Amino acid sequence: MNMTLFSELQKNQRLRIGLWLIMGILAVYSLILLDEQHQQGAKDFQAKQQHLVRLQEVVTQTQWSERLMGISQIKVFFEEKLWRANSEGLAKADVQNWLELQAKTTKLENHSVLIESAVDMPKIPRLWMVAAEVRADFSAAALQKALFYLYFNKWVVIERVNASTRGSRPRFSIHLRIYFEKPK
Repeated sequence: MNMTLFSELQKNQRLRIGLWLIMGILAVYSLILLDEQHQQGAKDFQAKQQHLVRLQEVVTQTQWSERLMGISQIKVFFEEKLWRANSEGLAKADVQNWLELQAKTTKLENHSVLIESAVDMPKIPRLWMVAAEVRADFSAAALQKALFYLYFNKWVVIERVNASTRGSRPRFSIHLRIYFEKPK
């Protein structure tokens, strides 16, 4: 078989030219691939070099202790705003009592307060999160007052407010998240 191919190559000039053409195309394609790989390597090298320069600049900075002090002050400020509870049950009870007081203060009619179980925060293991929902008959003034009281408590996150016109009276619900610091 090799002999017939070899003899055909000797006899047929078009076959030789076609074979040389194919080899030329493969060579040019290989050179193009090498050039692209070289350009990508140069880009990667340049990006890593810029990253190294930035890291060296960060290492030479001297304000790290000042930054740590500033962050520590902010951390203390926010931790002071957290409620503290000795158990998950007490956290739920505190939220229930506080929301009932807010509902009475803002004169929410036919209100109900639903509290979910306290949940551990996976990214911040020393915190509990208690989800709650306050439902009441719709009154623009009462809703505005309730949202005002809730909004200005920094440890309360208002997740959403829903309004419903089903039934004989329009109602609204406020979904909240309250964060507690676990006992040490």
